[in-house]
Amino acid sequence: MEYANDRNIQHAGNQGCNICHGEGMLHNETLTRVVTTGNCTDCHSLYGENTTQTRYHINVSAMNLGVHAGVNSNMTAIATTEVADANNAKCWGCHVQDGAYPADGHRDIFNNDAYLCYECHNGTAAYQNVTSATAVYNHFKSGVCITARTVAETDSFSCGYGCHNLTTMKVPDFNAGENASYRVNLSQSSHYPRNRTDIANVTAGYSDCGWCHLDSTNEFIEIFENPGLANITHASQTRSCIVEGCHNKGRIHDLNLTFPDWDIGRECANCHLSGGANTSGIVAIINKTGFERSVHTNITGDYNSSDYTAISRVCWGCHNNYTEQAADPKKHAEVKPDCEDCHESASPQNMGNLSENLRQVTEHQPNGTDITTNGTIASCIICHNRSLVTGMPPSDLVVERSPQNAISHYGRRRTDMIEGAVTNCSYCHRDEANMFADTFDDANNTNITHGGGYSANCTDCHGSGRFHDAALSAPVMTPGNNSFCMNTACHGNNQKSWFVGDAAFTNRIHGAINCTDCHVPLPVNVGGSVGAGGAYNRAFTVPDDVKLLNVTLNWAAGSLNLTLDANGTEINQTVATGNSSIDYTESGTAIRYSIESPASGSWIACITNVSAATTFDLEIEFIQKHPKTGKCFANPCESCHVTNISYHAPSVAEHVTKGTASSAGVWTNASCAACHVNDIVLPSSLGGSGVDTGNNDAMTAHYGASMTFDTAECVDCHENEDTGAKWGGAPDPRNATRYEYVEDADDIEESLRTGEVVKLKNGYELMIGPISSSRRSVWIYLMHEGVLVKKELVSTGGVFEYEIKKDWVKPESGVSLYGTGNETYKHRKSQESSYTTIVDLRVTDIFSGGMRGVVTFNGLVLKSRMHTETADENCYTCHISGYRYGVDDGDDYLVLRNDGEDVTIGRLPINFTDNEHRLQPVGHAWDLGYGYLLTATEVDLLGRKARLELTRNGTVLESEVVHEGGMFMYNTTIRDRKGHQINDVTVFRVRVAGVFRR
Repeated sequence: MEYANDRNIQHAGNQGCNICHGEGMLHNETLTRVVTTGNCTDCHSLYGENTTQTRYHINVSAMNLGVHAGVNSNMTAIATTEVADANNAKCWGCHVQDGAYPADGHRDIFNNDAYLCYECHNGTAAYQNVTSATAVYNHFKSGVCITARTVAETDSFSCGYGCHNLTTMKVPDFNAGENASYRVNLSQSSHYPRNRTDIANVTAGYSDCGWCHLDSTNEFIEIFENPGLANITHASQTRSCIVEGCHNKGRIHDLNLTFPDWDIGRECANCHLSGGANTSGIVAIINKTGFERSVHTNITGDYNSSDYTAISRVCWGCHNNYTEQAADPKKHAEVKPDCEDCHESASPQNMGNLSENLRQVTEHQPNGTDITTNGTIASCIICHNRSLVTGMPPSDLVVERSPQNAISHYGRRRTDMIEGAVTNCSYCHRDEANMFADTFDDANNTNITHGGGYSANCTDCHGSGRFHDAALSAPVMTPGNNSFCMNTACHGNNQKSWFVGDAAFTNRIHGAINCTDCHVPLPVNVGGSVGAGGAYNRAFTVPDDVKLLNVTLNWAAGSLNLTLDANGTEINQTVATGNSSIDYTESGTAIRYSIESPASGSWIACITNVSAATTFDLEIEFIQKHPKTGKCFANPCESCHVTNISYHAPSVAEHVTKGTASSAGVWTNASCAACHVNDIVLPSSLGGSGVDTGNNDAMTAHYGASMTFDTAECVDCHENEDTGAKWGGAPDPRNATRYEYVEDADDIEESLRTGEVVKLKNGYELMIGPISSSRRSVWIYLMHEGVLVKKELVSTGGVFEYEIKKDWVKPESGVSLYGTGNETYKHRKSQESSYTTIVDLRVTDIFSGGMRGVVTFNGLVLKSRMHTETADENCYTCHISGYRYGVDDGDDYLVLRNDGEDVTIGRLPINFTDNEHRLQPVGHAWDLGYGYLLTATEVDLLGRKARLELTRNGTVLESEVVHEGGMFMYNTTIRDRKGHQINDVTVFRVRVAGVFRR
């Protein structure tokens, strides 16, 4: 069937088809189109008398409000005469050939058809009675110059679908239902089209272009094939569009509407620059005098003050693709660039057609690499809007009065801020009243005085360049000597709070190291080996504010790959090739990455694809930006002295602050500075400088003196109340007593047989004697060093207690040595601190068979030994390793195991003091005794490292490459005489103090 709707005809309601179309077989001549009267409204208008049995009803009253109310008006009289309803003339106008009277009704009308939009509105008319139909030449599928809805099936469909069928294009009360399901859009747009006088200025003879083309939310936006045409920015109102020579004046479908037929792109200046030939009627005018004085005057090199066509090509530099515009100059401006499109881009637009390289804005901006600004108070717009040509922007003929518009056309060259080829930093940073003062987050930066009176210039630390150049930066903490830090306007200025007295510092404990050794994260240096096909991963952390990360790998043989994992993102040679901030170099058996501004966080260096077994050295170096005031970075003491021995720092093995990643056996609650504050000798040069001398960490690091207290004197610190308080609150071991409950793991009383002996601390022994004949008491004996000190018959429920007077220690005034919950009854309650309880047990039950039996107890016994020693040598026996004690050249011992009861020590046949050293030639073996030999097998003078090999009885125990200043160590597992296994016993340890050739 030609029309799909013929398969489901329902226009007769419940009536049978034969009533209108006759009866007969499919091809019988008795079947015919129905013959009716020509009174269409009788069945199809809402007021018709025969509407109940028909469908497709038209609200004629609403139709008479629309633009088609007068269609076929020449037939109104005939309609009145023939069918007594003049409204039928409108029906005949579209549904009957030539709009004639249909004497046979349905038999004379178009079958499933009607005159469509473009059959009447094509400028030639479909028949005589519709010659007044408005001609449509533009803004439809086949527009002469301006097309629309080109995707529509036909020209008529391009009008009826998407535009005139919109609700806003129909008269009020149009009948939205009871229409044919097919072509409903054409039906409604034909019966109820509204006259849009709000869009058309009928009197003036033109439509409002801006209704659709200057409003991206307009009602017709859905039919725009190019949504950009709904907000054309080169005009601000309709009168800018209808200028003769642009789009001309007319109604939306008029023939004289057109695109400019001249090279509009060549004439930007003639229309939009003051003095141009075509500026009359244009509302967006650039002031020529202001533009000529601006920074963008001649960005393309085409500017010629007397040649407006040449000036137009300057406009292309920002508003069009220059190359395309030169080839097709009919295009109007298409681009409204942002500052970043040119000045913060690796590929600025029109780069090949600009007269000079665009200055890239790297620093002094919210996203600066090193020097950032607060974007809410200091951005491109905020600052540059204060640097306009005097008198600009003009007060009239400005459509978009925005800072961006003013800056791009009238931004001033700030030659007053330039000295030679660089920006004068002092303009902003040495003048509190400068015009940009309120754009500073920190007002102090408007008057930086730390360079005053010194030879150092801003450029010495911050680089040299123009205001936004990448060459400007925060100072970089480059590893090296202290001279640049100390002998300039910064840390050598004794009027500033960050002053460091160089002369005093040089003569203190850290005087031999560089500022960056402490104030830049420690480098990572790893030596090792990896087998063929193996892999090695080294995790490390990149701190904040790292300017440059250098990762260097050197290996001995074969080939391998080095990649980096940066917080889950892989960095390899391929990635480096496409990233200008990553420099990758590979030469022989060395690979190096240099990465600018690396992401902070967790990184991993990965060695893979190893072709042959090889040794390697991995070095990771952090080059950090100089911190801002109040945010000084410093490596903590333990990073150099405990966990990662660096820069020849003396190692700290014991008396380590709790929480440090160390295997120390002696811990302290005190920080390093809490003790070493006593070493500080402040120089007189700090007077009046404003330095915070109460900062113990900084004062200790800068002015700590060597050995103001002999740390080998245990008793002087731990048994002297005044000294102990100064040195981190050192505890007096004689006051430390710990107890344990006499109960088993299930909290059941301890049971002892008569005759059984229990060993206690400090040489005390508890023995259970015979049970009394009453079986309700038992003899309990306490011996000390084999001598009976107490004997008592204790009944069930009774207490056996023994205590001694601590006459070897003087209690601290006003301080209780008890009350911690571990001491026992009598003296804990009375606060008598000069006694120590040895045993305090209650007899809970007695089970006997004659004089023998089992006795159960609960209570407390001494768990820790009592320290009664008052000489250092006594402390050394258990606690000290690595010191000489006793007579000169006496044996040294190392404590291998100490569980509080048993102490295992090992003799140290070789134990150098701090001032002893040994020269070890390459290839010569050093006999360490007991079958141990140490040999330096090879050295690397360039790398300042040596390979050491430890053997015993000809078997290699350890072989390792050690950097100058590094430690070589061999650990093993041993068993003592009682069979205790002792792990990680250091058998040999040596520091490589230097590598050199004689």
